Amino acid sequence: MLIRVLIGIALAVASTLGGLQAGAQDTLALRQPADTATTYRFKPAQLAAPAAAIAAGVALAIDYKHGINKWVDDGLDKNDKRRHTTADDYLRFVPSVAHLTLGFAGVKTDYNFKERLATSVTAHAIAVALAWGLKYTVSEQRPDGSDHHSFPSGHTAIAFTGAELMRIEYGNAWGAAGYGVAALTSFLRLYNHKHWLGDVAMSAGIGILSARIAHWLLPFNRRWLGLRKTSSGTTVAAAPLYSPVQRAAGLSLFVQF
Repeated sequence: MLIRVLIGIALAVASTLGGLQAGAQDTLALRQPADTATTYRFKPAQLAAPAAAIAAGVALAIDYKHGINKWVDDGLDKNDKRRHTTADDYLRFVPSVAHLTLGFAGVKTDYNFKERLATSVTAHAIAVALAWGLKYTVSEQRPDGSDHHSFPSGHTAIAFTGAELMRIEYGNAWGAAGYGVAALTSFLRLYNHKHWLGDVAMSAGIGILSARIAHWLLPFNRRWLGLRKTSSGTTVAAAPLYSPVQRAAGLSLFVQF
């Protein structure tokens, strides 16, 4: 039993390795002087890691109740109800919060708080739209049979979005910490029998891709929101948010002083 659990952990963590390996190659000009318009520029190679994770998720979702999906789920002993934990409900937000706040703790970054907030809102909006859009399109049944919104994992998508934002803006060391939390979140979704392995693999790719897209769009956000201007004017931007799972609507607000 212990061996199977360890295998499940290894499989959940494996989806993060491509992102970290690619990260060593595409950090680019994140350590330029603070007065320059530092930008995470697009390179085709940056699509490799998220594309691999997404492809793995799609392949595993084709026959999600059998094969390696079922093997991992069975290895985590879903009949033992005492094994359920709610830690994943909170861990998923840790990388995203760290991404926004590490700069205030003195961690070096070439992105100011306004830019971090803009990329965070953009990245999470993309991740949520992709993840929840697929949930209601695919209608895959969860391992515990509670509903048909298993594919992909929203918790995992949020966690990996924050982790990749940390890697881009604070470097690979902090990124590794974020990816560790994201991998743990992924494993706990498997542990709680809320998702199949393919669900979390797909979501890891979605999260990484969403964070990268947000940074590719940062030059446009800088111009639109005037993020690099030194004037004392105030810019306000708002974007509506809706969660079909929780049936709740909200509004994300961005204010530049």
